[in-house]
Amino acid sequence: MSDNDATRTPGRKKAIVIVALLLAAILIVVYSGVSVVGKKLYEGVLVRGAVQQYLQGYGGGQTAAREPDEDDKWLMAAGQDQWLTADDGVRLHALEVKNKYVSHTYAVICHFFTGDATKMGVYARHYYNMGYHLLLPDARGHGKTECDDISMGWLDRLDVVAWINAIVTEDPEARIILHGVSMGGAEVAMVTGEKLPDNVRAAIEDCGYTSVYDEFRHVIESESSFPPGILLNACSAYARLHKGWSLKEASAVKQVAKSETPTLFIHGAADDFVPSEYCQQLYDACNARREIYYVVGAGHADALSTDPSTYWSKIDHFILDNLGN
Repeated sequence: MSDNDATRTPGRKKAIVIVALLLAAILIVVYSGVSVVGKKLYEGVLVRGAVQQYLQGYGGGQTAAREPDEDDKWLMAAGQDQWLTADDGVRLHALEVKNKYVSHTYAVICHFFTGDATKMGVYARHYYNMGYHLLLPDARGHGKTECDDISMGWLDRLDVVAWINAIVTEDPEARIILHGVSMGGAEVAMVTGEKLPDNVRAAIEDCGYTSVYDEFRHVIESESSFPPGILLNACSAYARLHKGWSLKEASAVKQVAKSETPTLFIHGAADDFVPSEYCQQLYDACNARREIYYVVGAGHADALSTDPSTYWSKIDHFILDNLGN
């Protein structure tokens, strides 16, 4: 090695160290920025109470801000509080209504984003009149469930499985129908991808999204010119690091691909909040017995109110075809 090489080597090493430190500093700044942005977005959307007025204007009567109707009042009067502790320690709440008639049929009904069990009276009353027992879980970050973080159906899917298992433990002859609307629809679709007891006979998925990431991307693209990928990737990274799940991981499409539960997919053809094409994607991905029903003229979560007669006729026939003995 020449004298010139010997004198240049320490300089090179010093330059490499400086470059490495600069890159590390840049990565720290970028990571900190992403973490701050992700945290802000997460706390603006996925924490209890952050967006209680956000959905006004969407979904007709299916918003958290509306006043209870007669069906809701009936449900609140008839419902009894039930509690269950999830595997991660969260204390889960549900409303239970035991039918006055002896029955082994149960409807597990999942509510929409920013709602809770008490807002699902019109669905609950129909199943009650059909002779079903009712269980209406409050999702995480909603109602009386003791958790402030909202997981848009993803962690809730495991909670619903726990409720299903509780029903089967109490009544081994139970025949269970799942019915969810909007976030609850996606939640039900996600549930069907889990290993379920044979007691679960059918699922009704009403206007759910394909994944949490897809739905948030659609909303951002619809309401702003900001590139959604930057926001969503930051939020997803924060959720993965601090909450144990990511927005893309929370996929109803991937879950229904594993499903063995007969599923009726319902969507308003005029839905511009959760695009109606999501319904076709879910239907196409599902490997279980399935049917699809678009409600002409219906916006988000308006399928029932737009055409109640056909809505319940489709559901009742689908259930009867799959309920078994």
